[in-house]
Amino acid sequence: MARPLRIEYPGALYHVTSRGNERKNILITDDDKSVFLDILTTAANRFKIVLHAYCLMTNHYHFLIETAKANLSKCMQYINSSYTTYFNRDRKRSGHLFQGRYGALLVEEESYLIKLSQYIHLNPIRAKLARHPADYKWSSYRFYKHCEPGKPDFLDLQKTLGYFNDDRGLYAEYIEEAIQSKIVDFLPEAFAGLILGSQDFIDQIKKKYVDKRKNPRDLPSLRKINKTVICPDKIIEIINANSKDIQNKYRIKLLVLFLRKYTDLTLAEISKTIGTGKTPPAISNIFYRLDNDRNKNAHLNELINILETEMCKDEV
Repeated sequence: MARPLRIEYPGALYHVTSRGNERKNILITDDDKSVFLDILTTAANRFKIVLHAYCLMTNHYHFLIETAKANLSKCMQYINSSYTTYFNRDRKRSGHLFQGRYGALLVEEESYLIKLSQYIHLNPIRAKLARHPADYKWSSYRFYKHCEPGKPDFLDLQKTLGYFNDDRGLYAEYIEEAIQSKIVDFLPEAFAGLILGSQDFIDQIKKKYVDKRKNPRDLPSLRKINKTVICPDKIIEIINANSKDIQNKYRIKLLVLFLRKYTDLTLAEISKTIGTGKTPPAISNIFYRLDNDRNKNAHLNELINILETEMCKDEV
């Protein structure tokens, strides 16, 4: 069986998850979670990592983790093995605790940092463990919303809050407005189950860290790293040419959808291209809300499929 392809380099950002074997609970008591955070603190010092978001659930956890060195595998091996040792000793058990290898998606910061922060902090809501993310003790959200004492040394708030002009209130609004709408799982967008980012980011990673690999176990993942890229002008031209079939309220949303999906424009560049003055978080929300709308609206879904077919025609 092919092992997951690991791409590691200094300054890389990842969304990391790990789940209990057979989906069994692994972070059961408050003491368990406290020990796990202590292990994270030790790992941060030893491996020079920072977390931009985290959430400890009962049978799995989520990190948004940045590595100063190319050492994610060593870091995760230390974290999971250290916690397994504690858990087995405490429960007088033996054997595996985690289900296979941890999952790690390489993340483009500009495209997905704030979206993943939102996704991670809403985990307790999806699991019905809390009515509001601020009520859940074992995630990083409360440190974002309020300047509370006890913030772990490994948690860095500045990079994420920088997208909101360092305004905790704006960040809280961004998180909380998602509670009112259907939470969309965007993780399946990851290319080859490996990378969340624009085509330009994928191409750069592929050229620098993937193309020279020769391990045959990597081939299933490598074959998937491919995506159609469309000129922004072509997208705008096709949307304008079909304007008679597009309701006014959907024109901007469709532009965002296709510019986000088929170009390497950043969120800020998409905003500038469509001329709305919307912030990057607003552009990101438009993209995911439209995906939700198309699932409820058969006519809209058909229109998107028609436009997509026309845009991808003759593209490589």
